[in-house]
Amino acid sequence: MDDPSAYYVWEVAGKPVGVRFSYNAMDRILHEAVRGLGLLPRRGAEVGGLLLGTVEPGEILTTRIEDVAPVPIEYAFGRFYAFSENDEKVFRETLRQWEPSVDRTLRAVGFYRTQMQDLLALSQHDLRLFQNHFSDPAQVALLIKPRAMRSSVGGFFIWEQGQLRGESSYLEFPMRLPRRAARPASQPVPEPAPQPPPAQGEVRAEAPVDVPLPSFLSVPPPEEKRKRNWRWWKRAAKDEKAAEPQAAKEPPGRPPQPFWTSWWVQVPILGCLLLVDGLLGFVSARQFHPPPARPAAAPRDPYALSLLVVEYGDNLSLTWDRNAPAIAHAERAVLSIADGDQSQSLDIELPVLQSQGFGVTYHRVTDRVKFRLEVFLKSGRSVSETWELGASSAPSPAEAPRPLP
Repeated sequence: MDDPSAYYVWEVAGKPVGVRFSYNAMDRILHEAVRGLGLLPRRGAEVGGLLLGTVEPGEILTTRIEDVAPVPIEYAFGRFYAFSENDEKVFRETLRQWEPSVDRTLRAVGFYRTQMQDLLALSQHDLRLFQNHFSDPAQVALLIKPRAMRSSVGGFFIWEQGQLRGESSYLEFPMRLPRRAARPASQPVPEPAPQPPPAQGEVRAEAPVDVPLPSFLSVPPPEEKRKRNWRWWKRAAKDEKAAEPQAAKEPPGRPPQPFWTSWWVQVPILGCLLLVDGLLGFVSARQFHPPPARPAAAPRDPYALSLLVVEYGDNLSLTWDRNAPAIAHAERAVLSIADGDQSQSLDIELPVLQSQGFGVTYHRVTDRVKFRLEVFLKSGRSVSETWELGASSAPSPAEAPRPLP
């Protein structure tokens, strides 16, 4: 029977899948997450890989995670864990090595990824990856929010009747390893064993014993002797004081030097003078040569959303400016995608719209793709911007605000 203290149990009432997450696998993931924080400057980079384990059938499917297999990428799209064509090949090859086999107990039961944003949510890339490679109802996805000085936070995502809820996890949990067992208290020092009696003819050294002084030494001297001794002590003290060696005098040819001639005093004074001289020179230069006036910055277009689309293969990755004035005063947004004769619309919530690093990745079917992002403002108006594949490298100018229908 497995040791319950070796697993973290993730279960949500009424859900079809439960997870037994071994602390050994959690330790490996935390090491990978910390390594990712140092890959790129400032906030680091995301890392990910495969979750390895077994599946136990029953009324509730139990997924056991025993180990992980990290899958490195070349970071073609910045710090995010998104696959290029080469990364996709490496991931498929690693996944093929952990397919179910007779001579192997562990298999791929899902994937994991660290996330730089505070909100644990599956991206479009995660959803497409999960649907293409992890369609088994018992397979799970794990997102981790790494923290350097605090406990990292994780959350599992599961299948429910063929659907995947990716906007948030049902249960987020701190990824903390259990403490090691406390060391046993030190045993008391045993008392020394009694010495056996000496054998016949053996001589054993005894501890020294204080011998009392004779009576003639312990009796105080008479009054006259005490006075005489006192006078003798006073005279001896004067003689000792007079006999103390005199301090060596300096030779008469070297007169005492004033204290300001020492370099301990001269160096700080010289440093202060140089500092004052530099400050005076700077002030005079500022008075006679004032710095040139900086040109005023051009006013920012309040209607621009700054759509940016990166194309790799048949995939289009769409992002926008989170600091745009229209985004800051938005209430919600709708993204319309036209691909040839097909079209669809996606509602984008406000936290996702304003969160840094979030984007939309779309797998195109034809060469005629058009994105249109419409942002609805709190004032009852809306701002939109359009990007079309093949039309130009920059998005079309943003439309002026118009009242909502």
